[in-house]
Amino acid sequence: RVFAIQVRPFERRLGHGGPTGDRLTHLNQHRFLRLPIAQRLRSDTLQRLSASAQETYQRVLIPLQEGDQPGWFTPTLLPC
Repeated sequence: RVFAIQVRPFERRLGHGGPTGDRLTHLNQHRFLRLPIAQRLRSDTLQRLSASAQETYQRVLIPLQEGDQPGWFTPTLLPC
């Protein structure tokens, strides 16, 4: 939910036998993060949060999901 990208469909597309098998790992996370945002997942996440958590999600995570990192000291935030 942090990245608003669905993991299970990504892993299904990986299939079996590749270098990372069929799981999201540090070896394929950059490919995962290039996928489009799942708007329904983002909306569902916001609805489940408290008011203060919604504010944080909107202020921090939505810009991150859109690729914005103003003033960050790290080039990226990775899932693995």
